[in-house]
Amino acid sequence: MARRAAGRTTDQYTHPSAKRANLPTEQTGKTMSDTDRRPVMRRPQTREIDDEPVLAWNRRPGDADGHAAHPLYVREKVHPAAFVKLLQGSGEQPQLFHDFNGLPSADAAYEWYQHAANWSNRLIHGECTRVMASLLARESMAGKVQMIYFDPPYGMGYKSNFQVSVNQRDRTPESAQGRPHDTRTIRAFRDTYERNIHSYLDLTREKLVLMRELLADSGSLFMQIGDENVHRAAILLDEVFGAENRIATIPFATTSGSSSNTLPSVADFLLWYAMDGEQVAYRQLYESLSRAEQIDHMSSYAMLELADGSTRALTPDERREPDRIPPGSRLFRRVGLTSQGVSTTGRSEPYVWNGKEHPCDPARHWAVSHEGLDRLAELDRLAAIEGGSLGWKRYENEVPGRRINNMWPQQSYASDKRYVVQTADSVIERCVLMATDPGDLVLDPTCGGATTAVAAEKWGRRWITCDTSPVAVSIARQRLATATFPYWTLADSAEGALRVAELSGKPEADPPEGGWGDDPARGFVYERVPQVSAAVLAYDLDADPIMLVDKPRKKRGVTRVASPMTVESEQPWATVIPLEGTDDEMVVAHGDFCEAVEAALLNHTVKGGRDRADITVRALEPWPGDSHLLAWKAVYTISGGAAEHTAAVMVAAEDVTVPGEMVREASREITDSAERADLLLVVAYAYAADAPPKVGRIAVARAQMNRDLMIRELSDEAGHEAFVIVGEPDIRILDDYPAGQIAVEVLGYDTFDPATGNAAEGGPDDVACWMLDTDHDGESFYARRIHFPGADNDRQIKKLLKELGRNADEAEQEALTAMRSAPFDPPERARIAVKIVTATGMEMTTVHHVS
Repeated sequence: MARRAAGRTTDQYTHPSAKRANLPTEQTGKTMSDTDRRPVMRRPQTREIDDEPVLAWNRRPGDADGHAAHPLYVREKVHPAAFVKLLQGSGEQPQLFHDFNGLPSADAAYEWYQHAANWSNRLIHGECTRVMASLLARESMAGKVQMIYFDPPYGMGYKSNFQVSVNQRDRTPESAQGRPHDTRTIRAFRDTYERNIHSYLDLTREKLVLMRELLADSGSLFMQIGDENVHRAAILLDEVFGAENRIATIPFATTSGSSSNTLPSVADFLLWYAMDGEQVAYRQLYESLSRAEQIDHMSSYAMLELADGSTRALTPDERREPDRIPPGSRLFRRVGLTSQGVSTTGRSEPYVWNGKEHPCDPARHWAVSHEGLDRLAELDRLAAIEGGSLGWKRYENEVPGRRINNMWPQQSYASDKRYVVQTADSVIERCVLMATDPGDLVLDPTCGGATTAVAAEKWGRRWITCDTSPVAVSIARQRLATATFPYWTLADSAEGALRVAELSGKPEADPPEGGWGDDPARGFVYERVPQVSAAVLAYDLDADPIMLVDKPRKKRGVTRVASPMTVESEQPWATVIPLEGTDDEMVVAHGDFCEAVEAALLNHTVKGGRDRADITVRALEPWPGDSHLLAWKAVYTISGGAAEHTAAVMVAAEDVTVPGEMVREASREITDSAERADLLLVVAYAYAADAPPKVGRIAVARAQMNRDLMIRELSDEAGHEAFVIVGEPDIRILDDYPAGQIAVEVLGYDTFDPATGNAAEGGPDDVACWMLDTDHDGESFYARRIHFPGADNDRQIKKLLKELGRNADEAEQEALTAMRSAPFDPPERARIAVKIVTATGMEMTTVHHVS
């Protein structure tokens, strides 16, 4: 499947031995029955605490009630290999998408959660508690996750976690620029809590309990936290996981200085807990050492074996400047040859070597027999210094490095930082390498800048990540779709078998029955260091080498791209509401949620978008008369004006995506009433592509709610800009290309401007990403072409194009960062779908028929 480009090839990993549940897509989800869509309750599985000490706080009642597990819906299917092949001029790769799901039949796409589909990594837009509840209750993923990296808010304030736009990392909520009119407030975490520390602890514990259920018996949780709450977090983890399952507390340096008036704080902390401390998977890492560092690591036991075979200690000058060591010399450490206790079998007797008698140290015995000592002498492995005891030589190439411990003093920072709370790559990579093997599953419930997903992808692990912020999801999509990685040689391959034979000195392994599978779960080919000891050398034992798991063999001339992935959501984006017999309780909001939206509308402005007016709701009262869909009559003003206007308000239920049919029915209810409302204000989490901006004389403002409203514990004070008006893509299909090809140009997107009562435009500057399904099948959105307008100077995209070499297709390369696609063949199904993602993470989709 790999394609050569200027001497290089491109390839990817798949995970053939791993499977995942087949989920509904935004298209197939509209055929789900009410029973299928209805949430499943998942009750938390907690440990028995007995008489263990616990942290005392004002705990929220009702924790045992469980979580409502809603279905997750696939919004996009992304195949970075197909995307890269387009850039190489290979044309579209329909076979890659045909085999994306791996389901047994066409009907299986509608038999959700009943079939094992091909594995694809998962980027989920949703609140992590609800997402984890869905993974457990609907996908039976308890015990399936090998590692979780949890990076919660460090404290009660949210200013450091605030990012309003893909392109603006430095705006804060305190600044006027931090509340622009073209965005809703987006946060990776909005951690201003209604009951302060009590809410913080409630929500953190709630998540930890679900994480523990997801972990495998050998699995690990790494919780990243600052010094403000590290003490509380540790006691909370003791409660959830058990103090006996605490593996380590790891301080790691994040800055070289601090402006504190007292002791500067320059580190954050990793709290490492295991599902079961006795079964936890652990892979030792070693810090590579220069020759000077090797000498320092060997301390006073460092010696030289000169070219003539003689040995001596290093001079002070050689210790300070290893370049002064004579050419051809070998550095070694003189290792002790005795063990504690007096032998009654003669192993405490002196040993004669090189004509000199070497006594055994008092109250000790030789670690090997005298015959073993003879063997060490034969191998020229014995060494002694004047006045010192006899030892054996361990050469510098037999030392894997300095063992990494729980102190990480080297300052860590995020390379090419894209998100305001992005963690350093090296920190997460160390965790991945210590606690997992290739092919294992890694979960990050707080995606942020997608560093955990990138680290997992780099090292051949599978991953799931989620975030409530659409900005984080947008950043993650671009980062993963355009990332390149080394291609580590797979043990489950013909080349891998050859490399293992070369490194081990053993015969090359035969192919397994059924042939090589190229499965990362069978491991990489690692660099290795011989595991030597006095006993191994003396008795010629066959000891397993020390595998350097952070140094797999790199396959030269190959650029690897990310594995297939899906972008998912808690809501479908195309729910059909039947005209007749609809259960109103299912489609419109009621009860506590409706009350929460009412309070939010009265307290927060509905943002209109770039250079467009906002809607301020002054008063709400129940909609007069008989209505199935309308909740309130609203009095509102438009920003900059004092004139009052009347609107009808419809609020969709939490798990409903509003289709055009529902909007038109609500508009008819307005016109059938005696009220003279000039606006229908629809409030929902998601809208279908056919939801119109106007129905007859009734203007429609489609206000999208911030998903943080799902989190009841968040204080209302923290909910700035809880609503924003969404639009629909404005595209043009160009059909004047040779050979009947067509192209798509995105002109922007339409939205409602309350100041004029008409549609307004979002321009190209507002679009962070747009995707094109050039042959839409009505069942899934396949991101066959991906574009990042204005990202010409993005370092990762520039690196990708550089690695593709001179064979990159000029037209496709130009289209990558433009608003117009490269030309393509007309779709066989006569349909294309276009999805736009704005700089604030808002998503809009439209489907067009092409003749």
